[in-house]
Amino acid sequence: ALLCILKRLRMLNNNSVEVFLKLFDSQVQPIVQYGSELWGLDKAAEHIEKVHLFALKKFLALDMRTPNDLVYGETDRFPITLNSAIRCIRYWLKLTCMDEDRLPRKAYLMLYNLDARGKRNWASNVRMQLFQYGFGFVWMNQGVGVVSNFIRVFRERLIDCRWQNWEDHIQTSDRFSMYRKFNSISHCTKTYITMNMDRHLKCIMTKFRLGVSELSVHYYRYRNHTEENLICPFCKEMKEDEVHFVLCCPVLDDLRKQYIPPKFCKNPCCFRLSLLLASTNQEIIRKLSLFLYKAFKIRDTIIS
Repeated sequence: ALLCILKRLRMLNNNSVEVFLKLFDSQVQPIVQYGSELWGLDKAAEHIEKVHLFALKKFLALDMRTPNDLVYGETDRFPITLNSAIRCIRYWLKLTCMDEDRLPRKAYLMLYNLDARGKRNWASNVRMQLFQYGFGFVWMNQGVGVVSNFIRVFRERLIDCRWQNWEDHIQTSDRFSMYRKFNSISHCTKTYITMNMDRHLKCIMTKFRLGVSELSVHYYRYRNHTEENLICPFCKEMKEDEVHFVLCCPVLDDLRKQYIPPKFCKNPCCFRLSLLLASTNQEIIRKLSLFLYKAFKIRDTIIS
């Protein structure tokens, strides 16, 4: 189902992230979430999340090794394992309300008693999940008053905790030093992803923002290299990092004057580049994408 969606969207030349995510959530997620009421709190849920990440990276034309947290941040998505957990808790609440003579209710009471004797099972996972997020009293009471209200609060708690963990990872890892600078200015689904823009322009913008482009500091991040490998292939003088490539390199001055507003090029620094990358002005975003596309084309010609 996922590959069919990707194929059809490419045939229609539709690179709208809203359309893709809507199709994924309505056509793919129900399939991978089937039966998650029973396995939603087990390690199986982590394997299902791989389908979600594959979908996001494939649609954005990213390498599968791209850090997952960057993909979540760009698309403003959270792991669908959260939905699995919610379905599991909702089913548990349904069991607690069943009549005593129902077979599912009897099976649950058996699991509940086994958990009380230290035998880990499905009921144990539910208990640990509730206590982990501050809802231990719900387990102690074996139910809640209004299920729909509790599920809404539980969902919000899971999402809030997920984003707190995401923010902590982004802020503490050296790998995300550039990303966190411009992401802190605009923390939402990024404007360039929702724009009606050529697929190639959107792709080069995504790779540059996430630090997985052909730029020397990106390419050699996890490869053995010398200082010479990081030198700009244009001017042969400075280290080829994001600021130098976009705002400083003299060889790209003509291209820069054509596409980059002068206010960003005056006293170039990391902060000005962050403001440029965090811009929500569609005209600025489009021109920056064109600059990156053409600059990388020139770079490929020089290197080859």
